[in-house]
Amino acid sequence: MFRSMFEIDKTTKRNSIIIVSALLFAALIAGCIGVYMKYISLKEIGWQYVGVFYTDLSVRVVSRIVSFLIIFVLFYITTIIIDRVSRPIGGLLSSFIKKAWVKIILSVVLSVFSSAYVSETIYETYLLFANSKDFGILDPFFGKDVGYYIFTRPFLDALVNSLLSVWLIVAVYTVIMYAIVFSVNETMDIRCLAQDKSTVVHITANVVIYFVLKAFTYSFKSQEILYSEFAGVSGAGFTDIYVWFNFYKVAPYLLLAIVFVSIIFMAKAKYKPMIFTVAIYPVTIVAVSLSALYVQKFIVDPNEFTKEEVYLSYNLEFTKQAYNINNVITTEFPVDNKLTAKDIEKNKEVLNNVRITDFNSTLTAYNALQGIRDFYTFSDIDITKYDINGTPTLVMTSPREINNQKLKDNDQNYTNRIFRYTHGFGAVMSPLNRVTIEGQPEFVISNIPPVSSNDAPKIYQPRVYYGETANKDDYAIVNTTIKEIDYLEGAKDKEFSYNGDGGIKLNFINKLLFAIDKFDYHILVSNYIKNDSKILINRNVVDRVKMAVPFLTFDTDPYLVVDSRGGLKWILDGYTTSQYYPYSQSYNGINYIRNSVKAVVDAYNGDVSVYCVDKKDPIIKCYMDIYPDVIKNEEFPYDLKNHIVYPEYLFNIQSHIFGKYHVDSANSFYNRSDEWVYSTEKYFNETKSIVPYYNLLKIDEFTHSDYNFVVMIPYTLNGKENMTSYLAASCDYENYGQLVNYRFPKGKNIYGTQQIESKIDNDPVISKELTLWSQGGSDVIRGNTLVVPIEKSLLYIEPIYITSSSKDSGIPELKKVIVAFNDRVVMENTLADCLSVIFDIPKDITNTNTNLKVEEENRIYDFTNDELNNLINNIVETYDGVKNANQNGDWVLFGEKMADLQALVTQLEEYKDVSAFSDKELSSDKKEE
Repeated sequence: MFRSMFEIDKTTKRNSIIIVSALLFAALIAGCIGVYMKYISLKEIGWQYVGVFYTDLSVRVVSRIVSFLIIFVLFYITTIIIDRVSRPIGGLLSSFIKKAWVKIILSVVLSVFSSAYVSETIYETYLLFANSKDFGILDPFFGKDVGYYIFTRPFLDALVNSLLSVWLIVAVYTVIMYAIVFSVNETMDIRCLAQDKSTVVHITANVVIYFVLKAFTYSFKSQEILYSEFAGVSGAGFTDIYVWFNFYKVAPYLLLAIVFVSIIFMAKAKYKPMIFTVAIYPVTIVAVSLSALYVQKFIVDPNEFTKEEVYLSYNLEFTKQAYNINNVITTEFPVDNKLTAKDIEKNKEVLNNVRITDFNSTLTAYNALQGIRDFYTFSDIDITKYDINGTPTLVMTSPREINNQKLKDNDQNYTNRIFRYTHGFGAVMSPLNRVTIEGQPEFVISNIPPVSSNDAPKIYQPRVYYGETANKDDYAIVNTTIKEIDYLEGAKDKEFSYNGDGGIKLNFINKLLFAIDKFDYHILVSNYIKNDSKILINRNVVDRVKMAVPFLTFDTDPYLVVDSRGGLKWILDGYTTSQYYPYSQSYNGINYIRNSVKAVVDAYNGDVSVYCVDKKDPIIKCYMDIYPDVIKNEEFPYDLKNHIVYPEYLFNIQSHIFGKYHVDSANSFYNRSDEWVYSTEKYFNETKSIVPYYNLLKIDEFTHSDYNFVVMIPYTLNGKENMTSYLAASCDYENYGQLVNYRFPKGKNIYGTQQIESKIDNDPVISKELTLWSQGGSDVIRGNTLVVPIEKSLLYIEPIYITSSSKDSGIPELKKVIVAFNDRVVMENTLADCLSVIFDIPKDITNTNTNLKVEEENRIYDFTNDELNNLINNIVETYDGVKNANQNGDWVLFGEKMADLQALVTQLEEYKDVSAFSDKELSSDKKEE
């Protein structure tokens, strides 16, 4: 059997060469196709992103070639030595490996697999190493710049570990080859291996070299103590420094001494002393581990704070730096709760921007009221800031995206999915402080085509080809012989042909390649596709940006804004992160983060632009050197900067870390006597932690504006329900990312949100009314409890929604608003009503619907002409249709009727404008007479 393994005839050899050559050629072709597909995909996103691909590819190829050559030489030399050592032994393997082509093939195969691992490890760290920057901050123990740990050490560590791994593979390969040599020898067996001096010398030499290399790794190993754990935090503690660090200093010399002495014993054939000498190393490891355990249990633990105080202070300091919470503006907030009617009027803008609309309920309403067609969907809501009626207003915005899976069964075909239903249309916008009389969102942008009111931005290019809901593999083919469905106009579908810059032209080569890539033969044979037809790929904006800029971490929650030209733009927050910041506490696998970039994606063209928004971050500086044309080092577009928001993802991380790290003394930090956690609330009738929310506040520390757009979170003391403070981050461009912490008096009981929830539950009037609704076939939805700081007081505001409890539930309606102040809790129809009751003030002082109601009142005229009467009759009939659809639960018909109603109301507005113009003209004529 063994003889047949190693004796290969010429025909078999020739066939093997042909097969291997064919496989290599096929792999080469597949690789070239992959590179080309990547190239055209990135070129479609933007030329500058092709440079990222080429830079990465060139470094990867060079590192693969260099590592392959080095490893090939190692394996080839090792195989030559094995050949020479095994020749006197004889046997089948010996006669087999003496052939040059066998040595080469063995070395090539082993080198290909080994170099794949090595080059990938080195490539990922080399570019940062070659373009490293200083942080200007030294670690407190080794005195090295933080940049060394983030940029340089990972590369050197990868290099050393790769070398160790490769040599370990070489050593194992050597043992296996010798084992085979002796196993297939007709006169010997594997037990003879240990008796052959040349074989033992070769194997031992490999082991010696491995341990010599290992000795030199301890300089890197010692630095790992900076990422150790002590007293529940990250960093080097007392035991790490006084036990393990000292061991790492001695270990290289100990290891080299053991190797040297072992070689001497081996040369003298004194194997028993050699084994005892080698055993010193593992015994030492065990002894040091036991010593570390003893020191920790009997020296550190009984006096933990005393022993660890200085190291705790390091963790406190470096964690604040790493998460950018070391420059928080801290202010005392006295909470005297002496709010007056005058204060309410003075802070009208704050109250007019309190969110009384709930995310989940509003999203349900959006889909029911503005979905309009079965295949449209609203998947997410984001908050941004716009001027509505000339006043800074926080609004909820959501794009109307396409969802081909929701097409009716008779429309579910290839042509419709790929050629016809290709894009979403428009967006909706509603102030988060307003609702209609029915308790539903008050739209300032709605319908198809989009209609804007109350000075809301106008949308001139409403088509959404690139969005948030598209799957990674979704694609559409546009500019074909068949038109796309654009929107419904009357009873007919309005059609459209894409003329944007997005997409890849489908010439024959591209058709063939995409047919293979998408497993879709239709692309190759369809008669709809012309020479200038294009395929739109990478339509999910998050995946699109990640593909263009793969070296950064991007937020998975993009938000939509309207630019000055009426186009729809997606904004994505990008982060630089690291896990190597010394002494910094780890959070979800990272211990350093900055919101260094913002990416802007055109919803129509798919254009991607990436802007640097934190020019102080050393990591982004490094990447800008590596990829010089990718990140724009210029001002963020003026027409977009007023609508940016501070990312909830980053604020979540910072606020969680800040809850524990807001203290300045190591003693407080260690005792956790002042540890803060998120407040809780009763949301959808379940007790949950409050999530950060956006608000418009008056912050004295920010002087650029009277009112500041912030994201905020209230804290309670860990294990308690009383509120201790709140943290806010500025979303305004002038103070973007600046954190402000308002701390409440420690000697006062400041109601936490859960205590307010208890007050609501215990209020007999409110409790009775909520119970009656629940018993009447409705579900009561308790929205988010918001804490609103005004002057030196706190208001607590919670919306109450009602929806049908049936399976096909209706649209949630805002039924009531609850406001708590001091010990008073009231529930009224509106926020203005609540404030009127509590502070005994007129409702119109804070009526958030005043402007809209005035406009509605201004539309009422005593017209008598037949045209207007017909219009009014149509409005009444359509409104009856809306009510009937609502009662029957037919939400598709409901959406269509609402769209018709909006169109009729728009006509009425136009009639009003014409009438007003005619009145002015007539008045002018009379004056002239």
